[in-house]
Amino acid sequence: MNIISGLLPVIIFLGFLIYLDSFKLVKPATIIYCLLAGVAGSLLAFYVNTSLSVHVLVSATFYSRYFAPFVEETIKISFLYLLIKKNKIGFMIDGAITGFAIGAGFALVENTYYWNVLGPTSIWIWVIRGLGTAVMHGGVVATAGIVFMAYSGEKGKRKTIYYLAGFILAVAIHSLYNHFILSPLNSAVIIFITLPVFITIIFQKSEDSLRKWLEVEFDTEAKLIAEIRNGTFSSTKAGSYIVSIKNRFRPEIIVDIVCFVRVYLELSIRAKSVLLMKEAGFEIAKDDSVEEKLKEFSYLQKSIGKTGKLALAPVFRFKSKDIWKINLLK
Repeated sequence: MNIISGLLPVIIFLGFLIYLDSFKLVKPATIIYCLLAGVAGSLLAFYVNTSLSVHVLVSATFYSRYFAPFVEETIKISFLYLLIKKNKIGFMIDGAITGFAIGAGFALVENTYYWNVLGPTSIWIWVIRGLGTAVMHGGVVATAGIVFMAYSGEKGKRKTIYYLAGFILAVAIHSLYNHFILSPLNSAVIIFITLPVFITIIFQKSEDSLRKWLEVEFDTEAKLIAEIRNGTFSSTKAGSYIVSIKNRFRPEIIVDIVCFVRVYLELSIRAKSVLLMKEAGFEIAKDDSVEEKLKEFSYLQKSIGKTGKLALAPVFRFKSKDIWKINLLK
C-alpha cells in the first residue's frame, strides 16, 4: 500500500491529462519517451545533487530549497526543450502532457528510491509523496511546457525571455513547495486540488485556440489549392508576389517554389483533416499518397533551400506550428 500510494496518483493524473485531450495530439511513443526521459533525469539529478551537496557549504535544508529545485528543473525541462526543438509538440495541451509525463517518470524513480531507503513507515508519508511531491514534479514541468507553447510563435529575444520566464516559474514553484510553509499534508492536498483545475482551464483555452486556428487556416488554404489547380494562382496576392520575385531565381527553382507551396498546402489540409477526424472520434485510414507527398515535400525543401524559404516569408511564414503539423503526418 505504501508504494502504491507513492506511485499511483501521478500515473492516474497523467491518464487524466491524456483523457482531457480530445484531439489526441501527443503520440503514445512520445509519452513513453517522456516517461523514460524523466527516469533518466531522476538518475542524473541524484548524481548531480549528491556530488554538488558535498562541495556546497550550505545546510541540507538550504540545499533542498534553492539548489535542488534548480538542478532538477534544469534537467527535466531540458528534455522538454528537445521535444520543442524537434517540432514534436505544437500546442499548450501538448506541452502540458509531455511536461507532466517527464515529471511523472522523474517522480516514479524518486519515490521508489525513498521507499527502499526509508523502509516500513507510516502510509501518510507515501500519501503525501504520491499526492504532493510526485504531482508537483509533473506539474511544474507541465506549467513550463504551457508557457513555452503559449509563446512558441515569438522570435529572437522575446522568445528567449518567455522561455526563461517559464523555467524560472517552474523552479520557483518547486522551491516554494520545498519550503513547507504549510504542513506537508496540506501542501499535498492543495497541489492535488488546484493543479487539475488550472490545467483543465488551460486545456479548454488551448482547444478553443486550436479550433479557431483550424477553421481560419483551413478555408484560406483550401482556396489557394483550388486556385493553383485552376491556374488562377498568379492572380492572388501570394501568386503575384511569387511572379514578382521570379527574376531573382533560375526558372527551375521558381517552378520548385510553386510546387513546394502546392505540396505544403496539400499536406497542411490533410493534417488538419486528421485533427478534426480525431476530435470527432473517427478512425484514421492510412493514405499511401501522404508518404509520397512527404518525400516530395522533403525534396522540394532541399531544392529551394533556405533562400527560397526566406523569399516566401512575406506570404508564407513557416512558424513552429506549421512544421509541427507536417510532422504530425509522419
